Amino acid sequence: MRPRSSTLLILALLTQSCEEDRPSAAKPSEPERHSPASPAGAPTAPRDPGASVNAAPDAGDAGPSNPRSGTLSLCETSPDCSAEQKCAGILGQCVPASPDSCRDSYPCRFEGRCEYKDGRCVVSGDNGCKGTIVCKTSGECTNDHGQCRAVSRADCASSDNCKERGFCTPDVNVCKATSNRDCKASSNCELRGECSARDGKCVALTEADCVKPCRQVGACTLQKGACIATTNAGCAASFICKRHMACKAWDGICVQPLR
Repeated sequence: MRPRSSTLLILALLTQSCEEDRPSAAKPSEPERHSPASPAGAPTAPRDPGASVNAAPDAGDAGPSNPRSGTLSLCETSPDCSAEQKCAGILGQCVPASPDSCRDSYPCRFEGRCEYKDGRCVVSGDNGCKGTIVCKTSGECTNDHGQCRAVSRADCASSDNCKERGFCTPDVNVCKATSNRDCKASSNCELRGECSARDGKCVALTEADCVKPCRQVGACTLQKGACIATTNAGCAASFICKRHMACKAWDGICVQPLR
């Protein structure tokens, strides 16, 4: 028979084990505290001066018209800004910002629009078109109501297009080829056989037109109004092969072969 003290010890250990295995009751969670919303119009806390400069800006800070945004305007990022110096926005339109904008623009160099007037770059004075790209290449050398145009034979005669392509006669403000004489005097008559005037330009009409181009640059074949190089034999027999080693036909001309 077990002693009484041993029996009481066993009962105490069993009771303790049952108490440990019983799940404890969950403590009620503390309700989440919310700060009361600020009333409308109440001042907000000042921004921390140590906050990151890359933090997202407020909605009111964005926009090209807001000077605080530090962003470029729509006009400053438009193609017209780089091409025509129309970088300032006025009344919903992109316009040159100053006289310097006109003088520094491509339209000034290309077509003489160098003077700032009423928010636009325009041609100024009788000599405003002289020295421009359109005057040199196309004969548009006269200021006609703010635009450079070809209005006289003198305008066209000094142009590259007259010397190279026979475009020596003004016709509706541009230079065109209107006479066989101008075509025959052009460099393309000798190089491409374009010696006859048709529809405002010089063209090659017969195989006879290709005799000289064939001898000079190997352009022996009449095709679509011009003489072109189509065979290596034609290039090899030409002056350009002997002088410049351009003895292979490629894309209508004689070129130097790849080494």
